[in-house]
Amino acid sequence: MKTFSSPVTSAPETPVLYLCHGWGYDSGFWNAMLSHLPGWRAVCSEAGYFTPDRPPVMPEWPKRPWLAVGHSAGVQDLLQRFGGHWPAGCRGLASFNGFARFTSAPDHPQGMAERVLSRMERRLLTHPREVLTDFRQLCSPDQATADLLIDLPAPDMSRLRQGLIQLRQRDCRGQLSQMHRHRAGRLFSLVGGRDPLPPARLGPVLKTIPEESADPIQVTCLPQGGHLLPLTHPAFCARWLEKIWAKSETEAEQGSEFPFQEENPC
Repeated sequence: MKTFSSPVTSAPETPVLYLCHGWGYDSGFWNAMLSHLPGWRAVCSEAGYFTPDRPPVMPEWPKRPWLAVGHSAGVQDLLQRFGGHWPAGCRGLASFNGFARFTSAPDHPQGMAERVLSRMERRLLTHPREVLTDFRQLCSPDQATADLLIDLPAPDMSRLRQGLIQLRQRDCRGQLSQMHRHRAGRLFSLVGGRDPLPPARLGPVLKTIPEESADPIQVTCLPQGGHLLPLTHPAFCARWLEKIWAKSETEAEQGSEFPFQEENPC
């Protein structure tokens, strides 16, 4: 378990984040954003894509009120582990460039073609670094994250390949819909208008949307943002989480649903 913390005066009120990174990255992905959240506690999962000598880490849920946060495929990791039910103490799910289903389907034409992932799987066997470099350049081709391509750690091909298989096969829209039925108003999505991955640009979508409800996932869009918002726009992402947490605090005190208005829709 990886924890970032700063001294606080009232421990029970310290916001707690449970963070899951996406494919091809590690828990250090969150460092830039967390630097804008002094005093917050972060519990990070680690998929082990670059630590072949250590097992992946998926810590237990926090014991105090907390917010689930995922980036890209990390949102699927959370949804799968939730199993359609909100864990105790979880105040919501915040998605950065996330999705419930990645590949296309008759009822999900915005998804990626499976052949794209299949081709990546085959190339991993012989050119793993090239696959990772190409993927990271696709996600953020500008200079802002060029350092991510320097001194790339030795990849664990088996875990990376398994991650691609999960991306190709997973469909978590049912779990997402079930969670909304159990507790509406707790699903938040931050997307980038220039995200090169169509399902991430769309954000998590439900398999079915209840007739009595408008879109239950509260979407905020950064029109100029790409696929790595916590890296390229860490201050904005931190402020977005602060707003979600503040609203959840108000709701906890009042015992009622809280509104969260969409900002800068793409």
